[in-house]
Amino acid sequence: MGIQKTRAVILSMLPYRESSAIVTLYTNEYGRVNGIAKGVRKRSKNSLPLERGFLIDLILYIKQGRDLHTLADINICDYYPEIRGDLYKTAIRDAAFELLLKSVMASEPHPELFSLLQQFLISLQSTDATENFALLWKFYLKTAGFLGFAVRLDSCRCCGREILISEGGFLAVENGCLYCSKCGVKRSLPETYIQGTVLQKLNGSLSPLKLPSDELIRLTRLAVSYCSFHMDIRPEFKSLKFIEQISR
Repeated sequence: MGIQKTRAVILSMLPYRESSAIVTLYTNEYGRVNGIAKGVRKRSKNSLPLERGFLIDLILYIKQGRDLHTLADINICDYYPEIRGDLYKTAIRDAAFELLLKSVMASEPHPELFSLLQQFLISLQSTDATENFALLWKFYLKTAGFLGFAVRLDSCRCCGREILISEGGFLAVENGCLYCSKCGVKRSLPETYIQGTVLQKLNGSLSPLKLPSDELIRLTRLAVSYCSFHMDIRPEFKSLKFIEQISR
């Protein structure tokens, strides 16, 4: 591919030698890319240090058959200061990043995922408290949908009747659909229940979501379980453990 200019979100950074870093990016044109950014850890009084979560423009020196490419001419487009300065927002952001790191292979372009990631970061800047979790759930389920594992929310898998969003439903993780409130109770699926207010939020409701922290964690674990099952993700989500710790 040679020399390519692109825009990317930094998913992770690891120190490399004295002043460089091994960086994992999510790009619009090339999907997930791993590369070496030379000299980015040098301290400068007038520049912001490069960090995870930044939106950047850069030049990619891509060589076929290599796992690590060279990154150059990096310019920061946005560093999302409201996320960067808030522990909860940072934890929610990292949980979204972890899904991409575990589910998307390198060099598989998904432009729709890049757009989703950008919109997620923009929205996370201006939300608060429980709304952060709703953004994360939407990100998980939309990512699953883009990768071919969309959840059906329209009708009950058991009786076939239309799901009444206001009543809520029970997520059938393995089947990618919902049981209605009646069929879910009969099947004793309390851990997979999704409240009507949450389903409305997933469908774009603007009403505030008021749930206790333990319920927010349960619903997040449910979304993680769904993605892990369908995307064959084996390792545990470390970011979720951290979210649980700071939510106590």
